[in-house]
Amino acid sequence: PRYITDYGNLIVSTNTMPKPEQTDAFFRRTIILPFLTTITPEKKDTKLAEKLQAELAGILNWVLSFMPDLLKRGAITSCESSEQALEEYRLSTDSVKAFLHEKLEKSDSYTDGKVIFNAYKEFCDEARLYALQRNTFDIRLNDLTKLGDKKNARTWRFLLKIVES
Repeated sequence: PRYITDYGNLIVSTNTMPKPEQTDAFFRRTIILPFLTTITPEKKDTKLAEKLQAELAGILNWVLSFMPDLLKRGAITSCESSEQALEEYRLSTDSVKAFLHEKLEKSDSYTDGKVIFNAYKEFCDEARLYALQRNTFDIRLNDLTKLGDKKNARTWRFLLKIVES
């Protein structure tokens, strides 16, 4: 018998980024290639597709010349602009992480979860981000920081303080 391991790769070309699930697995598998150059209409090459078609064999040979290094590394590497774009994407799609990054810092004393949540809602309103419900926010913030303490079944407090930027 033959055993086959199925896997797939997805290439997405879009003007706006999709809303992802908030898991490390999603972001570990995501590589963003930012296209930072805009081609003006005067510089647009309307015959580019035909030119590339004529050079297909050479392009394939050029791509294949990188195969030995890729196989040696065992993975595709990314560049600084890709990693920066991915981190910006993470923050723009995770309102709790963005709030933590911009408005909170570690503290020696506890702050009531309700105080932090109210600041979070205000932050989301100003940044036009989707705000989570209170319980989901508390759990997500604790998952990110490990600085939460559940005072009772519904009330959290955190070893964090709100900083004004």
